[in-house]
Amino acid sequence: MEVKKKKRGRPGNSEGKLEKSGIIQRARSMILSDQKVPSIRKLAFELGVDPMAIYHYFPNKNFLLEAITIDLIDEISMSNPAFPWRKNLMTLCLSYLKLLITYPGLLQIILSIPSKGPVAIFQERFETAIEELNLSESKKGTILDLIADYLHGFALAVDCHKNEGVLIPMMAKEPLNFIFDGMV
Repeated sequence: MEVKKKKRGRPGNSEGKLEKSGIIQRARSMILSDQKVPSIRKLAFELGVDPMAIYHYFPNKNFLLEAITIDLIDEISMSNPAFPWRKNLMTLCLSYLKLLITYPGLLQIILSIPSKGPVAIFQERFETAIEELNLSESKKGTILDLIADYLHGFALAVDCHKNEGVLIPMMAKEPLNFIFDGMV
């Protein structure tokens, strides 16, 4: 077994290897391969640095988790002005659900971090998708809560049955269409 040599302390300017984006990308790949969020120590080991080097970029693990989550959530579908609201909203919902299923533990992070950054991204894309409906703020909030709760519940159900493969994101389409029918 080959041991990676760690460098202590803050990364030097000449190293050029360690950046926020690189840390986030490595953490993302580790979540995919390990099926869980890595510890700071394990992440530092994979990057070949001392754990304190990561703290140079992220004051604590919550800041790192928020950055990873925002980076992932930023990938969810954006509305296409050429498409009707229903298609945009379905695409948004299914891309978010696929993300939650692909990255185990992501939902728990979203629900546990104090920042509302990841939630704000989904909410902004939701509001853009349904803009043409001119719904009241109260109705938008209720529908957003209903959709988010349904998607989160579906993702948790998939996680509970991940080895069985009985649930796939496309199975969420009909229940989502039922919710969408109640919007207009």
